[in-house]
Amino acid sequence: MLKASPNLNESLSQVLFGSQMSNTEQPTNFASQIEFLINTNEILNAQNDNVLNEIKLLRQKEVEIDLKKQQIHMREDQYKRLMLNKLGAIQTHNTFLKETGNKLQTEIEFIQGEKISNEEKLKTMSEEYESLEGSKQKIIVNRNEINTQIQEEANRIDQLEILLDEKEEIVTGSEIVVTELTENWWNGIGIGIAMLLLISKVGAWL
Repeated sequence: MLKASPNLNESLSQVLFGSQMSNTEQPTNFASQIEFLINTNEILNAQNDNVLNEIKLLRQKEVEIDLKKQQIHMREDQYKRLMLNKLGAIQTHNTFLKETGNKLQTEIEFIQGEKISNEEKLKTMSEEYESLEGSKQKIIVNRNEINTQIQEEANRIDQLEILLDEKEEIVTGSEIVVTELTENWWNGIGIGIAMLLLISKVGAWL
């Protein structure tokens, strides 16, 4: 039977269990060493199975993690699309608000222009009203003056009518005198004197 050298035993022990194993733990004969190696191989196989199982678990976890990552990416994409849609809606709304604001500003400027124009028109109308009021006062004054003049003319006409009545009375009286004198025309001198008196009176009245 072949025997392994102490150096080989030490090397195998270091490879299998590390350098920390003491010499007392190492098998001394070849059969024991073979048995030890078999046991060690079984232990290693068991450990290898454990490692393989752990690797499988790790791979399953990696698969789960990948699925979760995919789900997260999908959610991120959905969230991004949702945010983009909301951003688009917000931008559209902002554009609408901006356009509405511009329209309102234009309407405000138009209303302000109309207000200024109406104020100017009101000022002009006030000035025209004041001018009309002044003209009205002048018309009232002129009307009063005209009424006064009309009244004065009416008074003068009344006076003239009175004078005319008096003159008519004088003429009537003169006609009577002339008639009487004509009837008594034998007194021609009297007629001449009466006529002269009549002419002098009429001249004095005129």
